[in-house]
Amino acid sequence: TDKTYRAKRLYKKAQMLSIQAFGSLHPTHALNLNNIGLLHFQLHELDSAELAFTKAIDLWQRLVQNNHPDCANAILNLARLYAAKGRYQAAARRYQTARKIRAVTLGKAHPDYVKTLNHLVAVYLEIDDLAAASKLLDTALLSNHRAQTAPTLTPAGLQPLDAQSYYSIPQLIWSLQLLHDLAQKMDNLPLAETALAVAVRMNQQMRHQLNHEKDQLRILQQMSQLTETAIGLNHQLATANDPTPLNKAFYFAEQNKSALLADAVKGQRARTLSNLPEQLVLKELSLQQAIKQMEKEIIEARSNTQKEVLQARLNALRLQLDQFLKSIQQQYPKYYAMKYEDLSVEVEVVQAGLDRET
Repeated sequence: TDKTYRAKRLYKKAQMLSIQAFGSLHPTHALNLNNIGLLHFQLHELDSAELAFTKAIDLWQRLVQNNHPDCANAILNLARLYAAKGRYQAAARRYQTARKIRAVTLGKAHPDYVKTLNHLVAVYLEIDDLAAASKLLDTALLSNHRAQTAPTLTPAGLQPLDAQSYYSIPQLIWSLQLLHDLAQKMDNLPLAETALAVAVRMNQQMRHQLNHEKDQLRILQQMSQLTETAIGLNHQLATANDPTPLNKAFYFAEQNKSALLADAVKGQRARTLSNLPEQLVLKELSLQQAIKQMEKEIIEARSNTQKEVLQARLNALRLQLDQFLKSIQQQYPKYYAMKYEDLSVEVEVVQAGLDRET
């Protein structure tokens, strides 16, 4: 697209200007190389991305000998690229290197360190090294915990988890999703279901703490993914003698519907009162539907390689929606404010609308 080519031109121009201003042996040049690599990666130009990441890493190693968080970022991006290509052993080695750098430069309680561990777990799951994946999940949960204690990876051990006890709730949720994948591979469906249930609970707690509409939308999308997976898993668990999982499936379905209903009410109210043109309404809905379809394909993807490619496409769609919403915010501020404000209903308001006998 024109925006893509424009982005490439701007990155190349920034690279040229930084070389002119600081020389080629400068951290700014290394950062630009990493950013160019990310752009190529998002556009599925994997060979160009690998070249840019490799150059950035080489430059960082000459400048700081691996002892810098930005060097770890470039190495991690190269690892993600290798995983997308199916080169899992190479990806694991790069993730381990990034892990060591982040442990020293950021500390083991830092969310980026925990994120590196989660990436490693995903790779080990891809190559069916379940023992290594399980051990690293323990490490990730331990590092993320404020008191440096990890839960026992059993249904009973996971139930008491409290979001406030962890440094990074997003990384905790990812760890729980990875635990679900691990438990599935081990045919431990009760553990897989519990991991998802706790992840849904963590998602709810995090969503109620966010004020920015983009963050709320992102968490809402994650909630939809988690609940859909949990519903399917509980259907697997249900038997003629034990229909209890079906009740859980119903609960997850209601959780998902209630969140989506609140979002739909806000959207309908905003369209009714702000006179947004029909073609813009259709464009917004089209982008949202495309994003939902891509999220579904990610859930159904059978390998992390497929998920990496689909995730890149999803990121491009989300960027397109973000740019569209920015233009809406400028041209139709009333619609934007009403659609993406936080909608909450007081208990007293609900009660006031009910019959006295209700």
